[in-house]
Parts: sequence; structure tokens; C-alpha cells
Amino acid sequence: MNIAEQENELFDEWQKVRKPFVRDGVACEEAYLASKRKTVFVLKESTRQTDEPGDLRDGLKEPYGPGWWKVARIQHGICEMDLPEQERRKFDKMPPSICAFNLDKTGGHSTTNMERLALIAMRDSRFINRQFEIYAPDLTICGGTFQIFRYVMGHEYIPEKETSHAKLLWYERRPGQYVVGMKHPADRGRGARSSEDIIKAIKEIYGMLKGS
Repeated sequence: MNIAEQENELFDEWQKVRKPFVRDGVACEEAYLASKRKTVFVLKESTRQTDEPGDLRDGLKEPYGPGWWKVARIQHGICEMDLPEQERRKFDKMPPSICAFNLDKTGGHSTTNMERLALIAMRDSRFINRQFEIYAPDLTICGGTFQIFRYVMGHEYIPEKETSHAKLLWYERRPGQYVVGMKHPADRGRGARSSEDIIKAIKEIYGMLKGS
């Protein structure tokens, strides 16, 4: 089965215990699989104010709102990270290789109750693990979900590290496969980092900054 078929099979099972249900994941399978560093953004919940089911996969192709524009900039920076300066394309849209999913599939909240999110994520941990394994990412970026994701995935035994640049927490879940924590992309409060700072921190993890 391709990625979309695996996603839909999982979601058909998942939504029997979690309603309403907002689907998410890979926007363009071909672009995702062709990425040098397959990257997944793990976020909190959809802000859809509706009782009807939805699907964010088509919406991910065009960023909407400041949070998704920040995700787009970070994804663009990761895609261009290995290219010489003169070969990098100007940022103007969401890269087609984007993959993002929410821990809570019900959505509908403009402000996340973190205790509720943690409870739902632990209850749905078997589904979250299955969705994550569909993508087998090289780089996982947790937007306000770093500690919850660690426990849901059973990674709490892996030591955390901190980047010198931007002070982001991260760990290596498998050799060459990294999990990085940042504030939720829509969060502009204290501790929020710019997309440029986050990209520099990721370069630091990969040993691509001079002096790192």
C-alpha cells in the first residue's frame, strides 16, 4: 500500500473511537518520499470549528494563517539546507514535501488544554505510533508537543540534548534520525523562535554550522 492508503486504513479504524475526526499527514507522497530528509511536523490539534469530519492534507498544500506560514518557511529551509547559497530558491509557498499531523484528531479548539491533549494522546498512543511509522521520518519537529510525543512514542529513556543556537531540546531516536522540540508555530509568546533560528538549530544538530 502507498502512504495515502495506509493513512486512510488507519484513520478508518481510529475514527471509530475518536469523533469528530480530522485527517492529516502527507500532502504529496511523491515529493515526501523524494526528500533528502523526510520531515514530519507533530502538532497539537486542528482549530477547525466544526462538528463535521475534515481532511487537512489538501489544505497543507497552501499555507493559511501565520502558524502554517512559519511551518512552510521551516520546511523550505530544510529542503534548501544542503544547497549552495546561489542555488537556493526564493521562499514563496509551502513545499510539496510537507507532512504534518496532530496528536488530537478531534480538533475544534483555538487554545489547547495541554492536560486534555496529553490524556487523549496517551489513550490514542497505539494509533499515533502507527501513523508515525507510516512516514519513517528522518527529522521530526514537535510544535509544542515535544514531551507528550516522547512519552507516547516510548522515547522517554533517550537522553535529551539542547542546541547552542535557539536552545531547542532534541534527541536522536535512531542513528541519524532526530526529534526536535519548538514552540507551536502559531505561538508568538516568550520562548518562541523565528523560523530562521529553528533552521540554524537544525543545521547545528546535523553538524552543518561552522564551529559546531
